[in-house]
Amino acid sequence: MFKIIKALIEEFLESVASLIKTPSDIKLYSNETVTLEYPINPQPIPERLKMLHNPDLLTTSFEDAKVIGDDFCKVKISDTLAQALSLVTLLNPTDLIVTDDEDKFLGIVSSLSVALEFTPSLQNVPFKYKNKTIKIGQAGEFILTQGKKTIGDVFFLDKFYGCFQKRKQIDYALDEFCKLYRAPEDQSFIPILNDDKTIGGVVTCKGILEYLRNDRFLDESKVENLLEKFSSTKTSLDQLYTLLPEDTLESALYAINYLPIEHILICDADQKLLGVLNREKISVLAHRLYYHLMNTPLGEVMQPISSLYLVKPSDNLKDVIRKFLESDTEVSVVMESFDSQIPKMVITPRTILQFVK
Repeated sequence: MFKIIKALIEEFLESVASLIKTPSDIKLYSNETVTLEYPINPQPIPERLKMLHNPDLLTTSFEDAKVIGDDFCKVKISDTLAQALSLVTLLNPTDLIVTDDEDKFLGIVSSLSVALEFTPSLQNVPFKYKNKTIKIGQAGEFILTQGKKTIGDVFFLDKFYGCFQKRKQIDYALDEFCKLYRAPEDQSFIPILNDDKTIGGVVTCKGILEYLRNDRFLDESKVENLLEKFSSTKTSLDQLYTLLPEDTLESALYAINYLPIEHILICDADQKLLGVLNREKISVLAHRLYYHLMNTPLGEVMQPISSLYLVKPSDNLKDVIRKFLESDTEVSVVMESFDSQIPKMVITPRTILQFVK
């Protein structure tokens, strides 16, 4: 299995080597003063944006489109991991914004990264695998020690972050959310900075999708139109990554560490879908204190097909969008047909934004 995954990695690197780059017009966070940019003349609409019935939607500013939200969690770099974990536990954010003691933006850390500094909860794991976990006293001592550390002690915030000002156009968000290659640690939202580098709000993938959802292009598209677009690109990113139910957690961990994937489909020998595992679940199960779980069969810990949101190529894309926006659903699996149970593609809100581009 490792040989197969290594071959996929090599194929992926070859296919995107010439394509990985940071868009030159994205305003990256740095130590320089952030200034607002007001274009004197409106920019012409790029040809690639004319898929939308109303392409002006993408040349509207974040501020005018009213997509800047205040639904985010913020910690100071001097706060302890225990304080950060409290926010993660109570509010369940995807990421935490880190500021200095003057509330100026420094960077972003994922909630998963914070949880992994402790002993994340083992959910939906059969008892026979849980009963080998570490002793309570050992875990308690570990948690107390970790909790006293500060954010600055544990996390390095020296990478570049995609940040914008409120007058930037919606298209800039699509460029950031739809990068061909996304590293696991990439942010889940775009911070909007004020002149003094404090946080003015955030723009999320679902926020952009909500803004675009009523355009006639998306309203009239079907899932099969999305399939057609991505099947024509012929890149490794469009492939389904599958493992067998008897494959182990070690194989899944290897895959998410070295391949640009967020989900692994668990299929039987006939390629029929049985369930799904996402990056977060795999990372938690692979925590260093749960080393005994590495040989656990994926069929024992996967999210079963009965709990998945399945769609057919003939379904309306607007129904998929509605499901994403009006529930906690984060992923949908496109099936060849419900009878065959053979998966064709994984759809997320980000996938739909890529479809618009």
